[in-house]
Amino acid sequence: MQGRVPSGVLSPCAEVLSTQAGRIDFIDKNCFVDENSFVDKWHGSGTLIALAESAGDEASESSTLAERAVELITADILNNRFSAGAKLGVMELCDRHGIGPTPIREALSRLSNSGFVRAVGRRGFQVAPLSRDDLQDIVWLRQNIESEALLRAMRHGDSEWEASVVASLHLLLSAGESNARHRGAVPDLESIHKRFHRQLLAACGSARLLQMSDALYNQMYRYRCAAMMTPRWSNDFCDEHKKLADFVLSRDGDRAAAFLKQHIKDVFDMLYPD
Repeated sequence: MQGRVPSGVLSPCAEVLSTQAGRIDFIDKNCFVDENSFVDKWHGSGTLIALAESAGDEASESSTLAERAVELITADILNNRFSAGAKLGVMELCDRHGIGPTPIREALSRLSNSGFVRAVGRRGFQVAPLSRDDLQDIVWLRQNIESEALLRAMRHGDSEWEASVVASLHLLLSAGESNARHRGAVPDLESIHKRFHRQLLAACGSARLLQMSDALYNQMYRYRCAAMMTPRWSNDFCDEHKKLADFVLSRDGDRAAAFLKQHIKDVFDMLYPD
């Protein structure tokens, strides 16, 4: 079955493709559309195959840019370049990171699902605010997820896992001691800290537990930064992590899980002592 496309009217597919690829100058008003091919006759530069390939390339590039935008905006939030509750303007983020508005909007939508960003009706997006209830929820989830993952790792972890825990602890203690002597001396202390906690759970055998743990760790990081500014912030950073590692390596599950739960809760107790 064939039908003539009226003059000045594009098929929906043709319109989208020509817009995405930028390869077709215009479509001849006499082109036909049938059930075997979207367009029988193109008038202009390029071909249908080249057009589809170009559209696919652009879709892939847009997805890659969105992923990069997620990383950059997440770093902005975790490093407090945008305060809690701050409005996140699309064009401001475009200028800041040199990425177009479409990947930026996609990144903000993804971040709203991860808890870093909040969609505010038709007004756009804002950095998710900090609150007692939110932190309490994060703490409870981290305690349950990470203690379960830790117990599994202690049951299944082999000598290679133990060696990796010892190595990550050594690196953490060295960085922590250097940072204690000269605050800010180890700019990647936080990534070393996160790596140690991740290594404790690495042998749990569940990719989903590890993914959830990573997500909750990141969401709690902003609260840790706020707790560090309080006079109640603990100076026992190295001792606490050494004790935790000792319980884990001795395979003392009850004490390791209890210590980890309190370690996670410390941030809440420092921010909300009453």
